[in-house]
Amino acid sequence: MKKYHITLNDRTEELLAEHQFILMRFIQHTASMPYTYQENVMKRLKKMIRENPWQDAIEGLDKELFLEEHPINEDES
Repeated sequence: MKKYHITLNDRTEELLAEHQFILMRFIQHTASMPYTYQENVMKRLKKMIRENPWQDAIEGLDKELFLEEHPINEDES
């Protein structure tokens, strides 16, 4: 297996260590799967990265609780 050192300007360090670990396991899992499955995963991820939890109905997200914890600030819109 080739090893690369890639430098990215990302926000990974802002995630809990547990969440970082889950993402790494997800990458390893996806990489071990056939290309057809990988393509399907990428399509689903592309949809997820465009989600807006303040506006979109997201399966499994308690929107009422989310809005209580993260209200829309009218001054910023």
